[in-house]
Amino acid sequence: MCTMSNGPEFDRCSVCGAGRDGSLPGGAASVQAPEPSSEAHMLAADQGISLEEARRLIRKREEEDAKVAAALFEPKFDCVICCDEFPVSDMFTMDCEQSHRYCYECVKRGVELSLNEKKMPSCQMCSHSFSQREMKQLFGEQSSEYSRYLDIELLNTMASNPELYVGCPTPNCPAYVVVRNPGNIEKCVCPTCGMVFCSQCKEPYHYDTTCGEAAATKDRWFEWMASGKAAYLKESKAKEKAATKKFDKAVKDAMARFNDMQRDEEWKEKHCRCCPHCGKVVYRVDGCDSMTCGRDAQDKGGGNKQDGCGKAFNWAQAEKYKRPNESANLPKSLAEVDPDNIKDIKHHLIAVPSFEKQRSHEYRIKCNVCGDDIVGPRFSCIHCMLETCIECSGNASTVMPKHTAEHAFKIHFEDASAVTITNTGRRGGAALQEQASWDILRADEAPDAHPFNGANGSANRSENEERRTTAIRNACAQS
Repeated sequence: MCTMSNGPEFDRCSVCGAGRDGSLPGGAASVQAPEPSSEAHMLAADQGISLEEARRLIRKREEEDAKVAAALFEPKFDCVICCDEFPVSDMFTMDCEQSHRYCYECVKRGVELSLNEKKMPSCQMCSHSFSQREMKQLFGEQSSEYSRYLDIELLNTMASNPELYVGCPTPNCPAYVVVRNPGNIEKCVCPTCGMVFCSQCKEPYHYDTTCGEAAATKDRWFEWMASGKAAYLKESKAKEKAATKKFDKAVKDAMARFNDMQRDEEWKEKHCRCCPHCGKVVYRVDGCDSMTCGRDAQDKGGGNKQDGCGKAFNWAQAEKYKRPNESANLPKSLAEVDPDNIKDIKHHLIAVPSFEKQRSHEYRIKCNVCGDDIVGPRFSCIHCMLETCIECSGNASTVMPKHTAEHAFKIHFEDASAVTITNTGRRGGAALQEQASWDILRADEAPDAHPFNGANGSANRSENEERRTTAIRNACAQS
């Protein structure tokens, strides 16, 4: 039917005569006009290919033309690193607030430099650190760069929480130890290098001693090695000569370490301050008084993450560093005791009660090296719990594998018994029971709690513990 408007009363178009069923005037049937020649038909005929292939070629050409047209109008930007101009599709856009853009070559080079320096890669124009998503976009999830990035991210996470994750103090050791009781003194064993250290001061671990007492003990021990021992042995020249020959190297090494430690402490007192939030020692390299504990400032890149809480503070208002020295709870020094009484002093596991005086020799502390009763000064290592006499104190490191020349001794010039036995009623008995429980616990500790693996040392240490525990139990029963 033609498109003329005809009323329903007409069977045929009043203009062309065509019927509503499409029939032509005179009974002729309608015939569909042939499809006009198209570009695809002409290309197929010209190339001798199928019509479908011609249409595919035309679509491909149109897509390429669209790409060229888009490239002509695509915005371009300068890379701020190399200053070359690139289309936006050939640049990497950061996820920072300003959406900074760099060419792929420059941004990859910058990330690799940061990874080689074990720093978290960040935007060159701001403090934004690369996210895992950005690293995957640049290098791929299976790349070595992404794996190194995850390692650095983990280390930074642990460094930002120093109370829970304690870094190993061994130089160039990247390992951390997870502590069980944050804020308390805890024995840490590095899983990488094996160093045993204190979770608070990061010095070699010290038994039954606070960090401040350990520092004071080292001072006294080095002083003893340097001059105290010679003063003590001055009445016995022959003994002094023999002992000095054996201890010369140990004295020299000890004094060198002591002098280094003193110089370090003096330098820190002059140049370092303590973070008011976590107490960590901080040194300001340069810049203003606005500091971040354990981090470089934001204008320095915000990297170089070390142990610290990550909180901000003012350098001028922070407390100056002072070396720890808690000597009040240490045994009396050589100058505080009567020299005439030292040589014959005997040391006991517990204060011998009056009803056991005749058996006092059974309560004496024995040297872990030679096995004899300790007579004279008693040397207690704060790092490995070694107990020695004066003759064995200098060569203990050659006999006991776990004891090294760097360890420091507490020196007891008096009989410092573990428990004072009294018969004053339930109060004394309760104190005894408490001390007895503590010593029994120490005797039942895991093998690594008593760091001796030499046959002699293990036997002597075990014997001392068993004898101490038995003595306390007997005293408790008698009190």
